[in-house]
Amino acid sequence: MANITFRLNNGGKTPEDKPSSIYLRYKYGRGLDFNKSIGLRVNPKNWNSDKQNVKNRSEVLNRQLINEMISNLRNHFETFEISLISKGEKPTKKLAEKHFKTFYKEPEKEDSKLTLLKYIAEFQKRPDIIKNRSEGTLKNYRLTEKFLQRFNDEVY
Repeated sequence: MANITFRLNNGGKTPEDKPSSIYLRYKYGRGLDFNKSIGLRVNPKNWNSDKQNVKNRSEVLNRQLINEMISNLRNHFETFEISLISKGEKPTKKLAEKHFKTFYKEPEKEDSKLTLLKYIAEFQKRPDIIKNRSEGTLKNYRLTEKFLQRFNDEVY
């Protein structure tokens, strides 16, 4: 059975006044010791080492989000191990790294493919485009979008 733990600064010294990175440590037997930052930071005085989560203090605004992410990541790795063992395989560092990346990758939907028309529509909605372009330029963007939409409807 694997050991899944979370700790600050990958087990190194943590300065009390600076936020430290939270690391996942996944150990399987003696052969696999996988360490990876989960991309979040917390002040060491707000970290509960025994429970391996953020203490319930009002000064930590995103504590529930961080604790939920830690719990979900723990479950993600437990199911990873169970699925490998049921297939008769043992976890490797390469498989653990790949599985870790799948936690952060959102599943692609079939409709999420970016087309030129979707890109043009999204481009025109961007605040920096609206702010930095003149009304004439924005009007040309809309006109170009209409022409391309008409072409797409007639030809395809």
